[in-house]
Amino acid sequence: MLELEGISKSFPIRADRTVGAAHAPRRRPVLLDVRGNLPPGVTILTGASGAGKTTLLRVLAGIIRPDGGSLRYEGTEFQPRARWFRSCLGYLPQRVAVYPEMSVRVFLAHMAALKAMPVGLAGRLAQDVAGRLGLAACLDRPLGRISHGQAKLACLAQALLNDPDVLFLDEPFEGLDHSAGRSVAALLARPGRIVLLTAHAQPRWPLPLAQLWLLRGGVLERG
Repeated sequence: MLELEGISKSFPIRADRTVGAAHAPRRRPVLLDVRGNLPPGVTILTGASGAGKTTLLRVLAGIIRPDGGSLRYEGTEFQPRARWFRSCLGYLPQRVAVYPEMSVRVFLAHMAALKAMPVGLAGRLAQDVAGRLGLAACLDRPLGRISHGQAKLACLAQALLNDPDVLFLDEPFEGLDHSAGRSVAALLARPGRIVLLTAHAQPRWPLPLAQLWLLRGGVLERG
């Protein structure tokens, strides 16, 4: 169980430079006292554009720091950047910066190195995950010469390399055809895994759905 307690986040607003404008920094709240529990299974996070879905995933993954709140995993309070938590975490951001001339195989090896995975194990897992996502024939092709859907699957593969117990996925089904979406859904269904994914609508493929969350104006509502 992953517990969210009072997560809040705001961002600075560009200062008004007009004559006589107040100089006190202003901030725009994005997340307001977000509270909820993530049990094993898939939690789908929906909401309008700008509701704070990506911001919440970035906070949980340790990419940005919250203004307030705390997290507990299996009853233990922790910081998302803690090494022990990152070792059991997989994260798919909204956009992944890649070198278009880099092959899928080299990209996965590079991401495995960033996760401090042993080289031999990383190679075997990359081959396995790529095969299960239908990327086996693309492993030695440059990322810039494969389809958008295949590139999206390669980015998803890096999140799954370490067989994580916790997955945060930002729009994982966006741009995928029916066959690829079905393969992704099957991989997410590992027993005991906690998955939080964002989506504009509930995916068409069968998932071990634990709950549906809605972010509206930075406030979390249950579906």
